[in-house]
Amino acid sequence: MSIDHQYLTKEQIKVISLSSFGGMLEYFDFVIYGFYAHIIGEVFFNSSSLLVNQLQGFSIFALGYIARPIGGFIFSHIGDTQSRKKSFLFTIFLMACSTFFIGFLPTYSQIGILAPILLVGLRFVQGFAVGGELPASITYVFEHVPKQKRGFACGILYFGVIGGIVLASITSTLTFHFFPHAIILDWGWRIPFIFGGILGIVGLILRRNLVESSIFANIYLAKKTVKYPVWELFKNYKMNLLSGVFITAFSAIVTSLAFYIPSYLHAYYGYNESQVLFMNTLSVIIQCFSIIVMGKLSDYITRKTMATIATILFFFLTPFLFNLLGTNNGAILWSTSIFLGIISGCIVGCIASLLAELFPTNIRFSGISGSLNLATAFFAGPAPLIFDFSIKFSQNILLPGFIVSLFALIAFLFIRNMQPQLEKI
Repeated sequence: MSIDHQYLTKEQIKVISLSSFGGMLEYFDFVIYGFYAHIIGEVFFNSSSLLVNQLQGFSIFALGYIARPIGGFIFSHIGDTQSRKKSFLFTIFLMACSTFFIGFLPTYSQIGILAPILLVGLRFVQGFAVGGELPASITYVFEHVPKQKRGFACGILYFGVIGGIVLASITSTLTFHFFPHAIILDWGWRIPFIFGGILGIVGLILRRNLVESSIFANIYLAKKTVKYPVWELFKNYKMNLLSGVFITAFSAIVTSLAFYIPSYLHAYYGYNESQVLFMNTLSVIIQCFSIIVMGKLSDYITRKTMATIATILFFFLTPFLFNLLGTNNGAILWSTSIFLGIISGCIVGCIASLLAELFPTNIRFSGISGSLNLATAFFAGPAPLIFDFSIKFSQNILLPGFIVSLFALIAFLFIRNMQPQLEKI
């Protein structure tokens, strides 16, 4: 399949659509836990403290991110040495199974300490699977489209990924709206996990129709692949990897706000769960469309410019926006949430194509995987936990805004010195 032309072919549209839809299903499965972390804390742990339960719930949430580098390492090795497509199929299979089984887990009151142990194991499998999912999707889409459309195509991919968060947010919003808290604690929390597992199987069936990247197929047939892509990455592309890690850390922390803010508003300001989830759902929907617009814009003004704008906006505005979240004025609260959704698209909309341009074809999967999974394991995954601990020990509920601002500054410094590898596509 040639990608030298300017317009997307039917086959390329199919690749983008199926990759995005599959990513949406898999990320629904992965992030739905975040929306129910405080409920899961009550169900699977034995504490009378709301804050302790929330911290324990988010600890298991962070575990999924810690497992991502392991899965990313294995799946990226397969993707860079054998086939991009193989990773696609296995990751979504693992995600569907683990999510489905979480929905049927017995609780602490039923089997005691074994309940959180089983939950930890299944959450680890979720993280392992998603560790290969997004790197594979980015690599796959990036290599299937013409250069002039890569920002737009990768923007659509992230539209699908964030769409999974939207679907998770909508599902949780409806659950908290229609079911009393007691019902949710009893069995209502199981619904989204069972639903997500079924959707994962649908995604697996759809992905069987995808074809291999022609760019990768060419270097594979020419025997130009690298035997140990991760070794090549750390040996010759250390600064590219470091740039990718810290830029991704900023982008992922921005994304994590989507499922942290509802719990934050409920725990520290006493807002109704249903109300804040509905508001948050609208914000994430707006972010989805912002991602496509900003991704398209990055095809014209470059990814570097778009990412720089994002870091500047978040550095100066995030502490102020967190202050606004605490107001009792509904109009201000809604406006702040919507504005966060819009400016989030500036970095999320260009991060995929930006990462893909940092690495040559023979180690692209590994480079993207290393950037995404190291960033999320050490920074973005623990972010909600870090936010809550920082508040607990400082007694300052505005501190999460300053933490986001700090990561924006670090990302800005790396973006200014990044070195794209477009000549080695």
